[in-house]
Amino acid sequence: MNYFKLKQYFVNQLLNVYDVREIEQIFFLVLEDLYQISKTDYILKKQELVDDDVILRFDKILSQLKANKPIQYILKYAYCFERKFKVNQNVLIPRQETESLIELIQKTHQSPKVNLLDIGTGTGCIPIILKIQNPEFQVSAIDISKEALKLAEKNAEQYSVEIKLFQKDILNPKQWLDFENSSFDIIVSNPPYVLNSEKIKMHNNVLDYEPKQALFVNDDNPLVFYTAII
Repeated sequence: MNYFKLKQYFVNQLLNVYDVREIEQIFFLVLEDLYQISKTDYILKKQELVDDDVILRFDKILSQLKANKPIQYILKYAYCFERKFKVNQNVLIPRQETESLIELIQKTHQSPKVNLLDIGTGTGCIPIILKIQNPEFQVSAIDISKEALKLAEKNAEQYSVEIKLFQKDILNPKQWLDFENSSFDIIVSNPPYVLNSEKIKMHNNVLDYEPKQALFVNDDNPLVFYTAII
């Protein structure tokens, strides 16, 4: 089997799970992650024969993808603003709206000295990217999940930025007291907002693997996190 046929095989195995374009994106992501072969490299060497161990590794990844496990959890990283962030099933995978929040802050806050709080930080990608781009920012982040904070700390360490991390439940007013004497110029959050009743519309790769406490709210109180933050 050559690389071209490997790609065809990969696509055919996942047609019941993803559309072709998305499968191809995943294929090239895996190829570059495992073997440092870019899309351009593939075009040049697609007729080259593939070693058996390559096929075995692709088969292992295919079995996980068929079980709806997101490729980011398989590879253990995701991209945000073209930077790699460690991910696991304790945190949501960064999405487009994550980048949109960062872009909004960049456009609306030009002052170099800003005190920022990120609520429900997950991977920590929002405060980390903002700190990288604005070294004078004072950045704090909270999350209810101890495991998420451990991951955020690792992500901050890999980019050598300092963020203050706190384990807090934003829905518990008693825990706000630690910030009673603090003043923030920016409070940013991408909190849970998907209704429990909307679960039936969601893909299994989200429902089966991403942390539910970071996604869903009760139908009778959908704005609970927004109200608490405000």
